[in-house]
Amino acid sequence: DWFAAREQLAGQLLSVAQGRLSPAQGGQALAAHDPRVMAGVLYGWLARASVLAALGDNVEQADPAGVQDPKVEPILRQLAAQLPPARLLRAAQRVMEGRRQLMGGANPNKELLMEQWLLVLVGVDAAAGGF
Repeated sequence: DWFAAREQLAGQLLSVAQGRLSPAQGGQALAAHDPRVMAGVLYGWLARASVLAALGDNVEQADPAGVQDPKVEPILRQLAAQLPPARLLRAAQRVMEGRRQLMGGANPNKELLMEQWLLVLVGVDAAAGGF
C-alpha cells in the first residue's frame, strides 16, 4: 500500500522536480497505487510543500500543531526549496481537479494521469482542460 511506500513515493516526486526522473517514470511509479488514494496523498504533499516554500525561513509557522509525517516531511522541505510556491500550488490544484473527476466516475489511464500531474510540477501545463 502507499503508506508503506510513502517515503519512496515522496522521494520520486522530488526526483521528478529535480529532473532526475522524467514525469513519465514518476507517473509509472505512482500508478502502481489507487489513483483516488494517490490524488489525496499528492494533493496533501504538494499543498504542504507550497506552504513551506511560501514561508521560506519561517517554516515553523507552517504547522503550529506539530502534526507532520517524519518520513515525508524532510522530502517535502527539499521539494519546497526546489520549486516556487506558485508551481507547487498549481500542481496541487491540478491533482485536485483530477481527483474530482476520478470521484465522478472517470476512468483514465492511470500512468498518463499521474504523468500529467507531474508535468505541471516540472512546469509544463499539459491538458489544461482535465485528462
